[in-house]
Amino acid sequence: MNTNNNGYTIIYTTIIVIVVAAVLAVVSQTLKPNQLANEKADVISQMMTAAGLGEKAGFESMGNDKVLALYSESIDVAYTVDAAGQPVDTLLTAPADQIQIYTPSQLKAIYKAAKAGDAPEKLPVFKFKNGLTVIPVYGAGLWGPIWGYLSLEGTTFKGAFFDHESETAGLGAKIKDDPAFQALFIGKEILLTDEAAQFEIAKAGAHKLPESNGIDAIAGATMTSGGLNNAINLWLGLYKPVFEGASAGCQHEHKDCGHHHEGCEEQHEGCEGQHEGCEGQHEGCEGQHEGCDKPCCHETPKAEEE
Repeated sequence: MNTNNNGYTIIYTTIIVIVVAAVLAVVSQTLKPNQLANEKADVISQMMTAAGLGEKAGFESMGNDKVLALYSESIDVAYTVDAAGQPVDTLLTAPADQIQIYTPSQLKAIYKAAKAGDAPEKLPVFKFKNGLTVIPVYGAGLWGPIWGYLSLEGTTFKGAFFDHESETAGLGAKIKDDPAFQALFIGKEILLTDEAAQFEIAKAGAHKLPESNGIDAIAGATMTSGGLNNAINLWLGLYKPVFEGASAGCQHEHKDCGHHHEGCEEQHEGCEGQHEGCEGQHEGCEGQHEGCDKPCCHETPKAEEE
């Protein structure tokens, strides 16, 4: 065979390309389960960091199996809601190989749809046994996507964790690397208005919202801080019906009964108590006040027992 002609070169190159492609495909399929397991454990460790259950570095040192086991022990219920804040379906929280979460790629799809003006079909909500609710955020930083998780008690932030793909080290990357920045969120409030659910990340001295509804931007990272601000407000807007439900559960007035919860003093104790002035009783959080038109609370779906 003449190895110097063009035909031989083309055939040889084609064979090499096919062989290399086949090898890469096999390797990719072989490694895919491990990659998915690593991604799931990473997302869960970020959520648990935001929920105050530990530090991200500590979770990384535990290994995937222990992280998933701790999540199953610590989570109360995980589910999705629609654009109106109503529960849609339950997300599995055990066993480890069946745990359902929302990865950054899934959050990206929701983000792109929201930016296009489309209402989300499903938004994930994660409620932990320590009483905190965790929601995700996703958006655009200076050089690439940014995402993370916020933990709340009602409309008060109790923790945060953020990650990024390619923000500048020592500047924008501080959204992930600087625990002091993430700690700024603790104790801050979401500002609920008729138009929006709002929070503000702005330069010191340039805040438009009250101090309780914002934090200072990272010095030298204006674009990343602005991107995170936009991402948080977009997702707070998507979850606004959920926050309104949480707020209304303790603060609304039963107009038809004339009874008012003063500062949550009459707490829903397991949804078994009866409100004087209303004729109905909360049974399993499914009933309404007869004589009132207000539901007792937002019912959240529980995972089916095996």
